[in-house]
Amino acid sequence: MAVEQIVKATEEYWPFILKLRTDLKEGFIKQGPISVHEHYDYMMRHSSCYWVQLLDDTPVGFVGVIDGDIRYAVDRAYQGRGYGTKLLKWVHNEHPYAEGLIKAENVSSIKAFENAGFKKKFVIMQR
Repeated sequence: MAVEQIVKATEEYWPFILKLRTDLKEGFIKQGPISVHEHYDYMMRHSSCYWVQLLDDTPVGFVGVIDGDIRYAVDRAYQGRGYGTKLLKWVHNEHPYAEGLIKAENVSSIKAFENAGFKKKFVIMQR
């Protein structure tokens, strides 16, 4: 039986987080390219706010909370299996006042947040 756990995002997991940030950038609010140097500089400052979900020692996703804002991603190979919802439930227990800012077209993230017990609060309209 597979063992699932959520662990601190230590330096060994930073390349995995960068891979998800670049491979799945369409799901993130800020979508510009991220260099390895920029990513490592960011993680040096914020790694204590990030966690990685493991399935038998294999990272499948990450979650972080910066200034009350939740950011998460699940590797494409593991999407649709409830890992995102598990990450969001876990982070809600650890940071009950954290919220997620989600792009309207990111239906899978909206669904994961809703499945984790979050409710829509705002809709922002832009031109």
